[in-house]
Amino acid sequence: GAVCRFNAFRRVAPGDKIGVALKATTPDARIDAPRAARLAPPAAASEWLTAALKDGVPAVRYAAVETGMCLRNSQAWETAVALARKGNPDSAPYLNLIALFGSPEEHEIVYRALRTAGLQLPAIWALGHVGTRRAADACLAGMKHEALARACGEAYGWMTGADLERDGLALEEVPPDAPA
Repeated sequence: GAVCRFNAFRRVAPGDKIGVALKATTPDARIDAPRAARLAPPAAASEWLTAALKDGVPAVRYAAVETGMCLRNSQAWETAVALARKGNPDSAPYLNLIALFGSPEEHEIVYRALRTAGLQLPAIWALGHVGTRRAADACLAGMKHEALARACGEAYGWMTGADLERDGLALEEVPPDAPA
């Protein structure tokens, strides 16, 4: 894994070291392998990415999806969409990818994630990347909920360039009492 990371840093083709790293027992080594695959010949990279996309460790799969998307690997995109659709905590990192690169139909995955307690904040972050009027309206609606207001305000600001204080959308925060 370290050799893959070093070769990727130096922008040197990793050779068969990726295959060895993908079989490592430590997840960190397996995470470095798909990241180094960006520099491998396309046929080998595709084979290694296919293996990494099936890994049982979520961070390894995400690294493979990121690399696959850089290499325009359709299997990586299909995996990202499928994992985001699951709506479980492992779906969170894929919401931004769906927001950035997805179609309006795929953006529905982000809107559905707003209804899932563990995915609300990542989904709000993703809304800032969707950038549509519907996403802005969802952020405005979310500002009415205290637990989500700050994140919704930030996402709304990213989309619109609004200054929440200047535009009268910010509430004055009262600092909590300091302990004696």
